[in-house]
Amino acid sequence: MDKPIRNWFEMEKVKPYLDGRLDPKAVGLETVDSDQLIGIEVELERSNVPMKMASAVWDAHGDGSLRNGGLEWISRPIPARYGPAALADLFEGGAKACCFTPRTSVHVHFNCQDIMKDTVLDVCLVYMMFERRLYNFVGRNRIKNIYCVPINETGLAEQLLNRRFDRAVVGWKKYTGMNLLPLRSKGTIEFRQMHGTSDVRKLSIWIRILSKMFQWCEKQGTKTVRQTLSSCWTEAQLGLLGTEIFGDDWIHLKMDVGSKFDILSSKEAFASVITVNELELLDFAESPYNTFKKKGAI
Repeated sequence: MDKPIRNWFEMEKVKPYLDGRLDPKAVGLETVDSDQLIGIEVELERSNVPMKMASAVWDAHGDGSLRNGGLEWISRPIPARYGPAALADLFEGGAKACCFTPRTSVHVHFNCQDIMKDTVLDVCLVYMMFERRLYNFVGRNRIKNIYCVPINETGLAEQLLNRRFDRAVVGWKKYTGMNLLPLRSKGTIEFRQMHGTSDVRKLSIWIRILSKMFQWCEKQGTKTVRQTLSSCWTEAQLGLLGTEIFGDDWIHLKMDVGSKFDILSSKEAFASVITVNELELLDFAESPYNTFKKKGAI
């Protein structure tokens, strides 16, 4: 039976942080039309530069994977529409003077606690259809980074619909571009693709693109999502679907290299797993050596 993620993993409901100083309509910032809660993690090196003003949104934590006094700035749970202003608050506060290296990245967590399990799976399926295009937008060859490996290159897709949901989550791998492991502890999906950057505009567009996948899946419903994705086989069909899901942001996901690989790989999630023993039993049922009573037999 379908139920919200919070009920699958028995966790307390996350409380949003609301701050009137984070004006989502601030001049010059991209807008994100979503109230879904997100958490942002920004990794920086040479982070001995203090914030000009103490921020109620961000907390700094040490990170052993970073060098030269590296820190990870972690936001409180905020509505996605506040993301651009929160990022501007961080970088204008002094963090912009820090160093981004190939070791740094920006991770975005999307709260799924109150989203139904099937909708979460729908988002995963949509993501896989557009995975190569999402990496193309991020750039910096992140598609080859060992800390954010594409799902379509892991074989994890077949777990989504063919294993019990909680077991699929527990068996997930952390260093994937779309990381499902935080679902069991925080109730979030983590997107790890973005490289370290202080480009607020690019980060804001990234948050908006990811938000639109959730919005489309919730609006359409699981039945429609699965029917739509299962009937999508060509680049042309994917383009029409992308325009429907991402709207004006589809321009950021257009690319010369085709996505046929993603389309075919994502189909693995729809494939039903059947064991050799089950196949043998099916064959045996029709075999003349089957002496068990059949319908109509004497």
